[in-house]
Amino acid sequence: MRVAVSPGKLSRLTTAFRVILAIPAAVVSLLLATGTAIVIFIAWLFALAAGRLPGSLHQALAAVLRYAVRYCGYRYLLTGAYPAGLFGDKPGSRTGPASSSGQPRSA
Repeated sequence: MRVAVSPGKLSRLTTAFRVILAIPAAVVSLLLATGTAIVIFIAWLFALAAGRLPGSLHQALAAVLRYAVRYCGYRYLLTGAYPAGLFGDKPGSRTGPASSSGQPRSA
């Protein structure tokens, strides 16, 4: 997996208000972290009994991880995009350099 962050234009005014704008995203991130602890325990039990993780639990954990990464990128001023997309991305909305197979796209 690759992470691509392109530098964006940041103004002083935007970065000053970013702390205020990040408060709702921080609350959502905190609630997700609390709920994820319960989901991880349930996923561990399923994996212990079945030998693999069910797809629905995998998708839930992936959605939480995606949101957490987007929130941290916004908070650390790596991107100007507000963290969204908690329930997954729309098909075909990948903007990174990698294709769905994980291999780089050829030009």
